[in-house]
Amino acid sequence: MGASRDAPPLRILLQFLRAREAGDPFAFRFEPQEYILPTEGGDSPTARFEWTPEVMADLEAVRRPGRDPEVMQRLGSRLRRFVGEAGWSAHEGAITQALDGGREVVLTLRSSAAELYALPWELLPLKSGMFLGELEGLLLRCEWPESPSQREQPSPRAEGGRILFAWSAAGGVVPAAEHAGALAAACVAGAQPWNAGSDILAQASLERLVQRLKEARDVGPPIHILHLLCHGGPVGGGFGLCLDGRDGAVAVDAQQLRRHLAPFAGMVRLIVLSACDSANAGALGSQLGSVAQSLHRCGFQAVIASRYPLSVEGSCTLTEGFYQHLLGEPASVESAFLAARQQLALSETGQAAERRRLDWASLQLYARHSDGDDTRPIVFRPYRGLLAFQPEDQRFFFGRQREIHEVLTDLQALISQGRARFLIVAGGSGTGKSSLVLAGAVPKLLAADPALRFMRMRPGSDPHAALRDALASWQPGTAGLLLVDQLEEIFTQTDSPAQRESFVARLWELASEPEGLRILLTLRVDFIPRCGELFVDAQGLRLDRVAYDERHRIFVCLPEPVQLRAAIVEPARQVGLGLQAGLADRILAEVGREPGALPLLQDALTALWQGRDGNQLTQDAYDALGGVVGALEHRADAVLGSLAVQGDLAVAQRLLVSLVAVADDTALDTRLRVPPSELRVAVEDHEVAAFDRVLKELVSAQLLVMDGDAQTATVEVAHEALIRKWPRLRTWLAEDRAGLLMRRRVHQAAQAWQGQGGDESLLYRGLQLAQAQEWRKTWNTRIGTLERDFLDASQALRQRLEAQEAERQRREAEAIERIKQKSIEVRDALLLAVAGAVSDDPTTAATLLREVQQPGSRLWLQLSLDTLQAAIAQRVLRGHESYVHAVAVSPDGSRIATASADHTLRIWDARRGEPLQVRQGHTDIVLALCYSPDGKRLASGSADGTTRIWSTADSTEPLVLKGSGEWIKALAFSPDSRRLAVGSGDLFIRIWTMEVDGAISERVLGGHGHKSSGVAISPDGKRLASGCDNGCIYLWDLGAGDAATAPRVLGGHESWLTSLAFSPDGKRLVTGAGDNTVRIWSLEEADPIVPLVLKGHSDAVYSVAFSPDGAQVVSGSGDKTARIWSADGRGSPRLLIGHRGVVTSIAFCNNGQGVVTGSLDRTARIYDAHAATGPVGVWGLSAGVIDVAVSRDGGQLACVCSDGRTYVFPSDRTGDATQALRWFDDKALAVEFSPDGSSLITFCRDTTAHIWDLAKPGEPRVVKGLGKGDQVRAIARLSDGTMRAAGIAGALAWVANLDGSEPRLLQGHSEHIFGIRFSPDGRSLVTCSQDGTARVFATDGSAAPVVLQGHNERVFCAAFSPDGKKVVTGSRDRTARVFSTDGSGEPVVLRGHEAQIFSVAFSPDGLHVVTASVDKTARIFPVDGHSAAVVLRGHSQTVSAACFSPDARYVFTGSQDMTIRRFLIDPAALKEALWHATCDCLPIADRRELLGESLADAQLGHAQAQAEVTRRQA
Repeated sequence: MGASRDAPPLRILLQFLRAREAGDPFAFRFEPQEYILPTEGGDSPTARFEWTPEVMADLEAVRRPGRDPEVMQRLGSRLRRFVGEAGWSAHEGAITQALDGGREVVLTLRSSAAELYALPWELLPLKSGMFLGELEGLLLRCEWPESPSQREQPSPRAEGGRILFAWSAAGGVVPAAEHAGALAAACVAGAQPWNAGSDILAQASLERLVQRLKEARDVGPPIHILHLLCHGGPVGGGFGLCLDGRDGAVAVDAQQLRRHLAPFAGMVRLIVLSACDSANAGALGSQLGSVAQSLHRCGFQAVIASRYPLSVEGSCTLTEGFYQHLLGEPASVESAFLAARQQLALSETGQAAERRRLDWASLQLYARHSDGDDTRPIVFRPYRGLLAFQPEDQRFFFGRQREIHEVLTDLQALISQGRARFLIVAGGSGTGKSSLVLAGAVPKLLAADPALRFMRMRPGSDPHAALRDALASWQPGTAGLLLVDQLEEIFTQTDSPAQRESFVARLWELASEPEGLRILLTLRVDFIPRCGELFVDAQGLRLDRVAYDERHRIFVCLPEPVQLRAAIVEPARQVGLGLQAGLADRILAEVGREPGALPLLQDALTALWQGRDGNQLTQDAYDALGGVVGALEHRADAVLGSLAVQGDLAVAQRLLVSLVAVADDTALDTRLRVPPSELRVAVEDHEVAAFDRVLKELVSAQLLVMDGDAQTATVEVAHEALIRKWPRLRTWLAEDRAGLLMRRRVHQAAQAWQGQGGDESLLYRGLQLAQAQEWRKTWNTRIGTLERDFLDASQALRQRLEAQEAERQRREAEAIERIKQKSIEVRDALLLAVAGAVSDDPTTAATLLREVQQPGSRLWLQLSLDTLQAAIAQRVLRGHESYVHAVAVSPDGSRIATASADHTLRIWDARRGEPLQVRQGHTDIVLALCYSPDGKRLASGSADGTTRIWSTADSTEPLVLKGSGEWIKALAFSPDSRRLAVGSGDLFIRIWTMEVDGAISERVLGGHGHKSSGVAISPDGKRLASGCDNGCIYLWDLGAGDAATAPRVLGGHESWLTSLAFSPDGKRLVTGAGDNTVRIWSLEEADPIVPLVLKGHSDAVYSVAFSPDGAQVVSGSGDKTARIWSADGRGSPRLLIGHRGVVTSIAFCNNGQGVVTGSLDRTARIYDAHAATGPVGVWGLSAGVIDVAVSRDGGQLACVCSDGRTYVFPSDRTGDATQALRWFDDKALAVEFSPDGSSLITFCRDTTAHIWDLAKPGEPRVVKGLGKGDQVRAIARLSDGTMRAAGIAGALAWVANLDGSEPRLLQGHSEHIFGIRFSPDGRSLVTCSQDGTARVFATDGSAAPVVLQGHNERVFCAAFSPDGKKVVTGSRDRTARVFSTDGSGEPVVLRGHEAQIFSVAFSPDGLHVVTASVDKTARIFPVDGHSAAVVLRGHSQTVSAACFSPDARYVFTGSQDMTIRRFLIDPAALKEALWHATCDCLPIADRRELLGESLADAQLGHAQAQAEVTRRQA
C-alpha cells in the first residue's frame, strides 16, 4: 500500500456467516438468506439478501461487455441494502474519513457462505455514489475462512525470486508476446533477472507446469510468482483453465489445480491467473469453487484472478501495470493490485459503451487479513552491503538529497559558464561517493535529459584502454555522461607516470570540447596530494589545482544523523519492512563514532535484513551481529569458518590478499581488480577445485565482487572497508606486507612491460632483480603467469646481458691483456736490451733481469745464465756525492768505512749495507782510511794535508794531526793501535805515537827521495813498508828507535807503486803498481827477491790486500775490475766486475768471506769472495768426462770419465769426486740408468755391458756381445718385460733379446758406426755413422731402415724423442738435425756451434734439444729451429755430453776439463736465483737514465724492488 507512509492503512474485516447451515459453505438455497456479520465488539447483526431471479439475471448480465449501467446500479443498490442492515454505515464513515485524510483502506471480505463471493462487491456504492472498486486508496480483497497461508520456504527467503510465465493457447489465441514483453520490461525496471529461455513455459500443460515448479523447488532458483495466461472455460458446474494436453486442449478444474499445485505454496507466494472466469465459481452452491478460491484455500499467500471474462487488452494492462509497480517501485502486491485496477478503470473510460467491460471490477485478490497488507512475493534487498549503490538502486538510496543537488547544480554551472565539464566528487574511503554519483546524481541527470548517454569506467592498469572501451558506443558531439569511478586507481594500478598524465589530460580535453562529455570523477581524498604530479593541459594546470577548485570539486563527508536515519529506515520501508523501536537510534549512535562508516552501516543493515523476523529488523538480531562494526567481522569470519571446515582457508587467504594493492602507508591500501584466470594461474594444480569453490563462496557472501562476462570477468574486494575494518584480513596483510608490496611492484612492472610489447628496457635488472628473485622463492606459487613471464624474461635478459657483459669483459680483458702483454713485452724487451748493454755490470743486469715479467725467452735465459756466472755484488753502497777513494773494514767486520772526494767519511752496516753515520771535517778530498786494530779509532787522510783520528764509539771531534801540509795518501796503524804511519807527498813517512797519557809524538822517516804512495806495518809491528812513485818498496825496521836506519829497498815494478799490504803472518808483501801487475814478495828470501807476478789487469792496480787466511789476494784496478787471486798464483783469478769507474780501494770483509770495493763511480760494493761463478757441479774427477746420465727420478747422476771410471752422485750435490756415492773402474765408454732407476748400465771397452744393482754392492750382470770385436752399446726393456741389447761392429749393428735368442744383424751403413740408441718403446733403433747418415731400424726387421740424410760430415750421435717420432743427430759439420723417424719432410737444421757435436738429447717434453760440442759449450735448441740456441758456457775444454733432468729444470754437462756442471734453466728458479744473488736495487737515477722512466715511475719501481728484497730477506 502506498498512499501515506506516515500512518498504517485502515483495515476493515467483513465476515459473513449463513444463518442456516453455517457449517456448509456450499449449502446455498435459491431463496432469501439470512447472514450474520460478527464484529470485534461481540455483536452479531444479521442481514438478509434476496436471492431472486432478477438478481441472478443481473449477475449474468454484468459479465457481458456493453452491459447496461443500470445493471451495475441495481446490483450495487442490493449490496448496499444488504450490508446496511448490518451496520455498514459505520464502516462507510470510517472509510470516507480515512480516504479523505490520505489514509489507505484495506477491506477484507471473509465469508463462510460461498455464494457471497459471486457478488460484485466492487460495485458496492458509497453515499457519494462511488463504487468501492473505483475508490483510489481502497483495496478490496477476499479471504476464505480458516485457510492460512503456507509458511514461506525458506524463512526468511533469500533475495530475489523468479517469475514463471506459463501460457497456453489451447483454448484460443492468447497475447503471450505482450505479456512476455511486459514482464521483461518490469524485470528490467526492478533490476530483476529475466531469462526468456528459463522463465517462460510455452504451451503449458499441467504436467509440464508441475515439472517446472519441482525443478525450481528442488534445484533452484526458486519461483515466487506464477503468471498463468490461458483461457478459462466451464468444467462441470464450475469453471477451469484450458491448458495443453497430450491430445489437445484440456480443461483443468479447480480441484485438479489445487491438488497438483498445493505442494508449491511455500515457494510460490503469488499466482496471477490471466484467464477468463478464473475467479468464477460457476453455479451457486457448486462444490468445486473457483480456481482462484481453490488455490487460495490450499495455502497460496496471494491469488489474483478475474471473476468475469477478461479482455485481451485488460489482461495486458493488468500485466503491465501490476508488475511495473510490484517490481519497479518496488510495491506490495496490494499496492500493485490497486494501481493495476485503477489503470484498468482508466483504460475503459474512453471505450465505446458496447465494448466496455468490467475488467477493473472483475479482478479479485485473494489474500488473508492475518498476513497483513504488504505482501512481497519478490524479495528485494534494500541495502547494498559492501557494494556501491548502482543507478538501478536509486529507489533504495536515501539521505543524500543535498549532495545530489550540489552535484547537479555544480555540473550545470560548469556547462552554463562554458568551463570544462569536469567535476570531481572527493571523499574519504567509506563516505559513499561512488553511491552518491551512481544512485543519486546519474539517475536524475538521465531523467532530466533522456538523450544523455551514460558511460562508466574505472582506470585500472590501462586507463586509456578502459576509456576507449567506455566510449565505444558514444558518438562525439552527442550528449554524454562519463563517470570515472575510483580515479585513485591511476596511482595504485597504473604504473607509468606518463600514462597517468596523458589519461587525465585526455579527460580534461574531452570535458573541454564544445558539446563534449560531462565527466564525473570519484576520488579518495587522501590521493589529492598526488594529483599534483599530473598536468591536465599544456598550460601547466595541475590536477590538484582542479581538485581544490570548488567549481570543479565537491567534498563528500559522512552524512548527518538525519541523513543517516533516512538511509537506515527508508530503504526498509520501501520493501515493506520496519525497524523495531529504538533500533535506528542505536545504529545512529554507533555509526556516528566510526569514520568512513557507510559501507559498515550498509553491511550491518544487510545482515539485519538477512536475519529479519517477518517484516521487522530487530534489536536481538542487531545484538547478535555485534553492532555495525562487528557485523562485517562476524560475517566475514563466519564465511572463513565454513571454508576452514572444508580445508580451504589457506586458499582463501591467498585469494584475498591477492586482491589488495598494498602501499607503504597502510592507509593507502586499496582494492585490485584481477581476472579470475590470472588468480587461478597462481594456484597449485591440486588446489584448482578449492580455488573455484572459495571464489564462488566469497562472491556469494558479497565479500568479493565479480563483474563482466566469461571473457572480461574481473574479481575485486567488495569494499575497502574490508581492508580497513576486517581484523583477519588486516592481520594477513601485515604478515605478508613486504611480500605483497614486492608483488605489487612486480605486477605493475610486468603490466608496463606487457603493455609496451615486451620492451626489454622495462625488465628488472641488478639489485631489483635479485630482490625479486629472492622474493619469488617463497611467492612463486602465489603469482600469476604475467609476473612469472616478466621475471623469467628479466632473468633471461640478465643471463644474456651477463653473457654479453662476460663476453665484453672477456674481449676487453683480452684487449687489455693484449695491451698489457704488449706493454709487458715492450718493457721486457727494454729490460733485456738494457741488461744486455750493461753485461759488464752483472749486478745491474741482475736487477734488470729479475724485473722481466715473462721470463723464459731465449734471450732472458741466455742473459740470466751469463749474469749468474759472473760475480754479482751482494750490496752496493750508495750515498757519496763524488769519487770513493778509500774503503776500510772494522776489525770485528761489522762496519765499513768509505772516504770520498766529497770531503766526507761514511760508516755503513756491513751486513745490511745501510748507512749509519756521515763524518765531516776535512776540507778537501779524503784519500786514505784505516781502522785501528782495537777498533776504537778510525784514521782518515786528506788532500787538505791533515790526518784525523775519529773515535768509533761516539761522535766527538776528531784528533787532527798536521804534517807538512801535503796530501795524505796512505795510513797504517801498528798492531797495538798506538802508532799511526802516514804517507804523504812530501817524501817523508811520519809515525805518530799516541801515549797513554794522551801525549802525541811524531817520528819522521826520510830517505825515499820520492813521494810516498802507500804504507803498511807488519803484523808484529817491527817493520814498515812504504811504496813510492818510483816503483820501489822501502822496508823500515821500526825497532831501531830513532836511529836513522837505512831502509831495505825492493825493486821490480815498472811503474809507480800504488798500494801494498803484509800477509797475516808478515812473511809476504803484496804490491800493486801502475804497471798493471800484482806482485807477491817473500820477505824471508835473501836479496834479490824474485816476486810472484800476477798479471791480468789491463790498467793500473790501485789497491791490494791479503785475505785473513793469507790464501788469497784481492786487487782493484783502473780497468774497473777487482780480481781475487790465489796467493800461490795457481789457477785463474775470480773477476769482480760491475763498477763503472776505477776501482780505487779494496778490502776483505766478513772474516774473509767478502770483498769490499770502492770506485770513482761514487759507490762501494760488497762481493762474496767465495761464491762460485757459473753453474755448480762436480769437479776433481779422475779424467775428462765422456758421458753423463740422470736417473728417471732425477735423484742420481752418473758419469763416465775418459780413464774408464764410472761415478754415481746425488744429482743435487756439489763438490769434488770424493762426494760420489759409488764408482766403478770397469773401463766404460758410456753409461745409462735402467728405466726404473734401480740399475746402472755401463757400456765397456771390452765389448760387454755391465748392469749394476745400485741397491746391492756386488758384481754386475754382464751382457756380452757377438764376440767378434763388437760392442754392446744399448739395452732396452720392452713393455712385456723382455730385455733387449744392441751393439755395433764396424759398419754393422745388431740387436738381440737377452734370453739367448739369435741376434739380428742390421746392415746399411757403409762406414763405421759411432753410436746406437733404442727408441723409448724398444722397438726401433737409430744408428749414427761415419758415412754421414743416421738410420732407423725396426728391431724385428719388419721394415727396411729409414735413412736420415743431410749432414755433410760424419754423424757422431743420435737420440730419439720421448714419443719416438723424431730423431736428433749431431755431426762433425757443427750442426744438429731433427728428423721424422719415418724420414718424411725436411729435417730441421740447428746451427750455432763452432765445432763438432759429440752429444745430443731431447728434453722430456720433446720440445727442445741439448747439444754438447768441442767448442766448450752446450746449447739448448728449440726443435722447430725458429730461434737461436741458449748457450751454456763455463767449461774450459770440450763438452763431451749433455742431458736434461727428468723435470727439465736442469741441464747436466760433462767436459774434458774433468767437471760436471748443473745448469739451472727453469725460468722461475732462475728468477729466484737472480733475486737471491744481490740485495741491490736499481737506483732511481739509473732507472731514469737506463729505462727512461719518469721520476714517479722510477720511485715506484725502486720502492717495489726494495720491498721485494726486504720480503725475501725476512
